[in-house]
Amino acid sequence: MSIHFQKCDNDVRITHLGRILVRRSDKSFWPSVEVWGSPPQHKNGFHTIRLSNMASLHRGKILNKDNVTESFLSEGTLHITTKHSVHQCFLSSFSSLSEYQSLRDVERQQRAFIISAPNKAEVIVPQLEFARCLFYSSSYLARASLTSSTLNHDFYVKEYANAGITNIQVLNMRTFPRSSFDDPATKAMLSWLLINKDARRSFESIFKYYNKNVEVEYKKNKQYT
Repeated sequence: MSIHFQKCDNDVRITHLGRILVRRSDKSFWPSVEVWGSPPQHKNGFHTIRLSNMASLHRGKILNKDNVTESFLSEGTLHITTKHSVHQCFLSSFSSLSEYQSLRDVERQQRAFIISAPNKAEVIVPQLEFARCLFYSSSYLARASLTSSTLNHDFYVKEYANAGITNIQVLNMRTFPRSSFDDPATKAMLSWLLINKDARRSFESIFKYYNKNVEVEYKKNKQYT
């Protein structure tokens, strides 16, 4: 059953996913992601969605679906190989942004990645949605990506190199819900992150980037980061 979002009309299509926001006044850590919809929902006071829902959010997603179905101009699968290169850019590098100037202005400032290979078309992926595709298989991992200590506090990893075995123990069931432990996709992702050093380094880079930019945003706005 899909989630029903309060203050949001039925059949609203996501047109933009933007900054990660956290209220400084919150005693608990509940990050949200900035969202724009079509038709616009700002009149209803609908500006953000909790980041824990990021596993199922993407541009073109229909919120509170009733009669409208999702549709895309094109679909396909990209197999990234060693021949591909990945470079940082801004969405302004993508020539086919929205025809609406207000949306173009906010989109073009968003960071993204250019994925390219010889004799292949370039693919530009927004940074947040790239993280979603790679790591956000559950709400737990979405929240964990914005902290520096969650994985270290929740799991103990012991490698037995001679036997070719790695033992992963769950230390804190309060932050790592049992429902996530019973989910095969989450367990597979966690095993990859906890064992593969390159994957772990990429996952931790999300927090490092977020933490660096928090200070910049906080100076601009004392309420949100």
